[in-house]
Amino acid sequence: MTLFALPFRVRWCFCFPLLTALFTACQQSKEVQKVFSNDGKLQQEVEYENGVPNGKQTTYYPSGKVKAVSFLKNGQPDSLSTGYYEDGKTRFARYYRNGLLEGPFKNFHENGNLIGSGTYRGGKRAGYAYDYFREEPGKVKKKTYFYNFQGKETIGSVVAYQKDGRVYEEKPGKVLVKAPADTLRVGQPVDLEVSLSDADQELQAVVLGQYDDQFRLADSLSLDTTKATSRKIVVRYTPTRAGLQPIRGSALVRLMVQYSGRTQTTTVKPIYFEHPLYAK
Repeated sequence: MTLFALPFRVRWCFCFPLLTALFTACQQSKEVQKVFSNDGKLQQEVEYENGVPNGKQTTYYPSGKVKAVSFLKNGQPDSLSTGYYEDGKTRFARYYRNGLLEGPFKNFHENGNLIGSGTYRGGKRAGYAYDYFREEPGKVKKKTYFYNFQGKETIGSVVAYQKDGRVYEEKPGKVLVKAPADTLRVGQPVDLEVSLSDADQELQAVVLGQYDDQFRLADSLSLDTTKATSRKIVVRYTPTRAGLQPIRGSALVRLMVQYSGRTQTTTVKPIYFEHPLYAK
């Protein structure tokens, strides 16, 4: 028995889902658009859906080798993006979310060795970023600490190393925070020594608290404030969880200016800072 021999109502039950699927497929048209150079060489391929870049995007070297592969969502980079050298070795690997860099990233030398790693949050580097000696895999060349201050990527500190592991150069942030040990213990209070890197500034007070990403106090009950009695201030801090836990705070400072043999001070202003601590 053929489909046309069936009653109309039965035929409609069979045909309606098929027609719906065909209509939907026509509505959700997919295509791959290609871009060529003036000499006719393929430069880029992009998957489109309903006229919007959605899917895989591939760029090519003039030789035809793959240069980079990424993925788009509504026209913006999303998910993994990988770059390649012309010989096929990985050049970089990074992640996007809604068009912004988000998550871990790695950079590689042409010899295949890792030369850089770190993390992005909201399109900005956050936490420690590492540069490595290209000839010696895994050996740190420079360590830079980044944090987000009111929407801006801010460098907290930089430490450069020689190949034998000794510190070659150290550039601390404006506010120095010194812990009694490299690794603290959860629940055990410690005294943090806070000072300023600029000798022309006078430390007035330090405030530690629950600051959000805009460095606004989120919880005023958790403040730990100590009045200055010298150029260094000791602040009591208790780690509450294991792992890396950046502490945020503000240092109230005065700028001391020498004028006609006399020292004058400016009004007090806050310097916001973030410092990484480890606990276990």
